[in-house]
This record gives sequence, structure tokens and C-alpha cells, in this order.
Amino acid sequence: MKNIIYGLRDPRTDDYWYVGKSTQGMTRPRSHINQSHNEAVNEWISGLKEDNLLPLIDVLENCNNWSQLLDKEKFWIAKLLKEGHPLLNIYEAENIFSQREKIKELKNELKRKENLLRIKIEQIDQKIDEWKEREIFIEMENAGQIKKYVPKRFGKEVKCQRKKRKLSRNKFAKIAGLGKTVVFDIEHGKPTCRTETILRVAEALNIRLFFMIQNDL
Repeated sequence: MKNIIYGLRDPRTDDYWYVGKSTQGMTRPRSHINQSHNEAVNEWISGLKEDNLLPLIDVLENCNNWSQLLDKEKFWIAKLLKEGHPLLNIYEAENIFSQREKIKELKNELKRKENLLRIKIEQIDQKIDEWKEREIFIEMENAGQIKKYVPKRFGKEVKCQRKKRKLSRNKFAKIAGLGKTVVFDIEHGKPTCRTETILRVAEALNIRLFFMIQNDL
């Protein structure tokens, strides 16, 4: 018969240490002697080999159909455990359960990281929205002289950001490498200013600027 339920028995004590199913007759049971998928069985067989012994293989039941094997295997495992045999199948089950728990923990950790990432993305999006609100568009005639810009909005933003950093006008002027009067004029809406000056102020306060070339033909 090819479809069998088999047991691996310890020749020293006649205890069954493993129950398995096979659709290949005795080929599957004999494979445990060289290498078993169950690490606990490998350790047990290694101990036998040290005593120059091998497990005895018993056919516990022949099955007419392979579809019966799973139920029959469960029956024999339960039966032999009840009789007090130290089956190692339970270690295999515990190993599977342990792996499932690890997978569950990994999924929970992944979900936690996804939530943290979503929060960070939301924070970045909020920062981007804040940046957009602070965008200043400047019209310029050429690379040297600002012909027209948004003086009230830009000046208001400069003053707001300077105060946020708790900088006096004089101290900020030194940081930007400008004169105190220049900063005063910008904050109060001076209509024209050199490009270099605008860029120094914007860079010192991290204000985002967009320049639009105005062609007068």
C-alpha cells in the first residue's frame, strides 16, 4: 500500500516518538533516517545513531484513499499521546504556532510603522501647504534691478519671520549682511530693491521666492 500511517519507534523503549503519513509507502518514513523536516526528530535519531541504533518503522494503518490520511494521522497522534508515548509531533506543532506568532508580530510591527509613516507624510504635506502659503512672487525687469514686487506681502512676511526668530531688526540686518535701514524699508513696503538684497533677506529667513521675468517690448 502506498497510502499509510506510520510510526517511528525507539528500539530501546518501544515508545513511539513520531507519527506521520505517506503517499509513497515506506519511502517517506525511511527519509527521516537521513534528514527529517522535524528538528526534534533529527535530534532523537542522532541520539539513536550514537548508540548504533536506528528507529523502527511500523505501519500503523493502511488507507485506501490518500484523502483519509490527514484524519487518520490526527487519530493516531491523539491515541498514542493518550497512551503516554512521547510523540515529537507536538514540537512540530509548537514550532508552526511559534512561526505564526512571529508572523503576527511582524505584521503588527509593519502596521505600526505604516501608521508612523502616514503621520510623517501628513506632517510633510502640512509643511508643504505652509510653504505654499508663504510663496512670494516677484516681477523683475532684469537680473539686476527689481522693477516691481509684492511689497506689502513680502515685507509683512519678512517682519513675521524675523520676530518668530526673536531677532531685532539690527541683529537680523547683520545676519543678512545688510544695513538696518534696508531691512526697515523692506518691512515697510519699499517698492523697488536690488535682486541681491531680496535674495539675502529671503535666504536668511528661509522665505521661498518665485521670480517672473517681465519683458517690456
